[in-house]
Amino acid sequence: MKFLNSVVARRENRRLFRDLGQGSGAIGLPGVDGAIDCTHVRLMCTRLNDINEIFRNRKGYFSLNVQAVVGPRMEFLDLVPEWPGNAYDSRIFQNSRVHMRYVERLQFPSMFQQFR
Repeated sequence: MKFLNSVVARRENRRLFRDLGQGSGAIGLPGVDGAIDCTHVRLMCTRLNDINEIFRNRKGYFSLNVQAVVGPRMEFLDLVPEWPGNAYDSRIFQNSRVHMRYVERLQFPSMFQQFR
């Protein structure tokens, strides 16, 4: 897993997204830091006593709802593998480090000018 910890790495990541698909069919994604989504990872065994049901997702099976952020080179930039299957994607995002970083950028933009 590759987490972007330097200003140089973040700038390079943004450049790669901006230049995505160079050529006549280029789509380009300016201002994008990563692609984010959640997926359910099926649990084969839930020996969690009486809290089993929180791991049952809307499709009826037990799972973890895992959030991942992927960069332009298909590398994982952030991974949150700790939420039970019944958790909504929006709740996972609102409690993630990624969300907290973006909120800080909005509240204190002068502190984050270097990352643009």
